[in-house]
Amino acid sequence: MHVYVAYPYGRSRNISQTLIGVNVQASIDIGRRLILKGHIPFVANLYHYVHEGWPQSPDEPVWFDIASSWVRKCDAFYFGGSSTGTNTERRIAFGLRLPIYYSMDEVPSNAEAELLKDPEVRKEYMALEPKYAKIQKCTP
Repeated sequence: MHVYVAYPYGRSRNISQTLIGVNVQASIDIGRRLILKGHIPFVANLYHYVHEGWPQSPDEPVWFDIASSWVRKCDAFYFGGSSTGTNTERRIAFGLRLPIYYSMDEVPSNAEAELLKDPEVRKEYMALEPKYAKIQKCTP
């Protein structure tokens, strides 16, 4: 399953480059854990390396539009923390009715995810697995 990884970045809040680096690394760590579960993550904060050191780099809203456009291409959404950008991305995912995960324990294995693409199987599975039930009840 293609999973969009939303994690606070910080450039728009003018936090230090050190803290931005910490946030980027945390995003990468989530992506790695998703790979180990058999998924294909899209780690939006990796755009940091495209922006970094580029004198003609676009402003933050352009980067947000570029990164958030990928939400529509993914099968699921991983919410790694609250910020203006991640909350907006989560609203997009919610509007698309994507499963929204808030912890790695909620993320099914890739084999489970393939089965969950069938609406009938998904409905039955959600009824049987309480830890996944809140995925259906996520709010923007």
